[in-house]
Amino acid sequence: MSHKYNNPTLSILIVGTNEEQLIKLCLKAVLKNPPEDSFEILVIDNASIDQTLSSVRNMFPSIHIFHRDKQYGFASNNNYAISRSKGEYLLLLNPDTEVQPHALQILLNFMKRHPMVDVCGPQLRFPDGTLQYSCRRFPTLKSVLARRTPFRSIMKESQINKLHLMKDVNHSLTQPVDWLLGACLLIRRSTITTVGMLNENFFLYVDDIDYCYRTWQSGRCVYYVPKARVTHHHKAESDKKLFGVHSLHHVRSMCMFLIDHPEYIKGHFFSHCLRKKNISRS
Repeated sequence: MSHKYNNPTLSILIVGTNEEQLIKLCLKAVLKNPPEDSFEILVIDNASIDQTLSSVRNMFPSIHIFHRDKQYGFASNNNYAISRSKGEYLLLLNPDTEVQPHALQILLNFMKRHPMVDVCGPQLRFPDGTLQYSCRRFPTLKSVLARRTPFRSIMKESQINKLHLMKDVNHSLTQPVDWLLGACLLIRRSTITTVGMLNENFFLYVDDIDYCYRTWQSGRCVYYVPKARVTHHHKAESDKKLFGVHSLHHVRSMCMFLIDHPEYIKGHFFSHCLRKKNISRS
């Protein structure tokens, strides 16, 4: 099936580094469960040394694949893809995901019906079908202590952590949320004009928090659309070792976020700030 169009409705952007098998699963799921609207797929091979480049080219000849000769961060690679894409809507899709039937069209239809929404995302589920808490409240000082310091071993089941993960809300409802995990985010191209590109100062992590925060700051909305479902083989690398490389990237990125948004410390960092917008939850 050809999915190259001069003016596609949707651009699906996938960035991967040495993730040949995951990317192939991801692409197979997209092509098995494509949107009804026209679409294109761009894969950014982030200086892989495995067979990702040749394997994707051989198995999926109609997909645009770009090879970068050195490794760049998540935001940089997605900006690279955005600048080469043509779609009215941009889907940032992790290679460790598998879209489920109708998920892409559900997200597109939601955005078409709600022009004030600039970013939306699906319900993420683990491979065993259990819910992944992918819509979250903005971090507070307490939630950072609970999740990114030695206190996390005793605060994992705390009320603070549960509030951060929004375990107190009904995850079957479409609703405005502070931010969504960047594993699967649908963004209007027009948002790039008002909010800008992803912040390339974030090599890993927090770029999703930053982009959703900037979207809310621009007067637009971020929504969780659970009728759309995506399986996420979530690695959670930054949760495995408190002082591991990924965890340190996470802490560094959070510090950079606070430096970039000094108003956040006063206005948001010490209290939860879930926005309420009058948009149908259907």
